[in-house]
Amino acid sequence: MILDKQSKKDLHIFPEEGQKSLFEHIDFTITSQGKQYLKQLILKTPTTWEDCIAQQETIRFMVQHTACWPSTISNGTLLLLEQFYETADTFTGVPSSYSFFLQTLLKKIFQQSAYAFIQSTYQQFADFYSGLAALYSYFNKMEVPVAIANQLAMLNGILEQELVKQIVSAKQAASFHEKELFVYKARRVLKLSTQKAIEQLAQLDAFLAMAKATDHYKWSFPVITPTAENIFDATQLTHPLLAKAVPFSLSLSKAQPLLILTGANMSGKTTCIRAVGIATILAHLGMGVPAEQLRISFRNGVVTNMQISDDLFKGESYFMSEVNRIKQTVSTVVAHKGMLLLMDELFKGTNVHDANECTKAILEGLLHQEQQLMILSTHLYEAAEHFQHNEKVQFAYFEIQEQSDDTYSFTYALKKGISSDRIGYKILKKENVLSILNNNV
Repeated sequence: MILDKQSKKDLHIFPEEGQKSLFEHIDFTITSQGKQYLKQLILKTPTTWEDCIAQQETIRFMVQHTACWPSTISNGTLLLLEQFYETADTFTGVPSSYSFFLQTLLKKIFQQSAYAFIQSTYQQFADFYSGLAALYSYFNKMEVPVAIANQLAMLNGILEQELVKQIVSAKQAASFHEKELFVYKARRVLKLSTQKAIEQLAQLDAFLAMAKATDHYKWSFPVITPTAENIFDATQLTHPLLAKAVPFSLSLSKAQPLLILTGANMSGKTTCIRAVGIATILAHLGMGVPAEQLRISFRNGVVTNMQISDDLFKGESYFMSEVNRIKQTVSTVVAHKGMLLLMDELFKGTNVHDANECTKAILEGLLHQEQQLMILSTHLYEAAEHFQHNEKVQFAYFEIQEQSDDTYSFTYALKKGISSDRIGYKILKKENVLSILNNNV
């Protein structure tokens, strides 16, 4: 899935100062390696519908097995094993069995750090490979998804190695000399196997995290269809990062691929757009989504036009930055079918007339692109009215309740139609901005 840097920022996918992020919300990983793998999964979601369905099957399966993680394998276990292979080799030769009782005693007395290192390292290997054996035993007799089956096949190959069998069976019963000999051999024989096993555990940890998040938040698995269906049909969708999100329902389709959202500031338009983008990413990760139901056709990417800033170093005005971003956007959409395009208040950096004309021109061009799904939020209800008789366009707004005493309240309820609500002046008055000025005249 195409998801550029600006789109990740607009949708709050990864942590930024002062903002909640989707990554933090679904990060139920146990290990730092699993955390990194989860990040990579988000950065590189499945590139085909078939791969997306396969990953969803894996997450569905893992929801039923969230307690499968071996108790003997902790984040510290993996970190210590990685550090073991990064440290210098202190063995000058194969540890001899000659008078090893005396050697052990001397190490206890004069080389306590070396003695403790051998004991601790051996125990970490024992915990690690015993945990792998328990994990393999847990899944081995089940009918598992392809991704888990591939992991089991690799784990089986690792567990069949003679040195691994020895430590799984010996555990604490081994003498110090046997532990010392194992640590010596492990550095030379098991490095690649241990690294591969850690990679498999990281992948499993990431899958488990997505399954745990799906289960914890009581999200539902979406129906994902091939790109050609060109649909996003959500019932009772919410923004997952809001504590008290108001659900809404909307549908984009091949017949009506563009939704124009109108309404006043703070009424919910931007939150709606972000909720659609986040749900799309979660669906393509194979996870559940924060909706009662979602049917979505596979998207080749999500591209946004939301947060634009001027660039002083390039000498660009805000409007020029907007133009450059929309140029990147339309270039991506023209080059790739099956995109989800999310636009929030285009051309804020110019006057109302120019913004109106530019917005209409961009939308007319986008409507000629095949298999795209698009949402635009705008204050320019004149631009929305321009498309009222276009069968490919639908309209919705977030309701505001205005009272006779010039007050207002937000319901965050999504309604069909075009809104001409204007409450900017009322907001100025409510926040006492005008009073501050008038009292100082």
